[in-house]
Amino acid sequence: MTLAIYGIGYIARMTRASMVEVMTQQYIRTARLKGLSFGSVVVKHALRNALIAPFTVIMLQFPWLLTGVVIVEVMFRYQG
Repeated sequence: MTLAIYGIGYIARMTRASMVEVMTQQYIRTARLKGLSFGSVVVKHALRNALIAPFTVIMLQFPWLLTGVVIVEVMFRYQG
């Protein structure tokens, strides 16, 4: 848990920046003009496209997280 909290701020900031950028795109405006609700546009169109960059960073941090778990288990003798 402690190891995962380390990167949450960076991921949240990156997700917010991606969402701000995606919400200005033309396809978001088109979806709103077609009559879709704001929540539907955010979940189905904006969030799916905005999570590309944060997902890449999460996958790059995954090996670091696994290495950190092994080190913590060895140093503090936590089981599992």
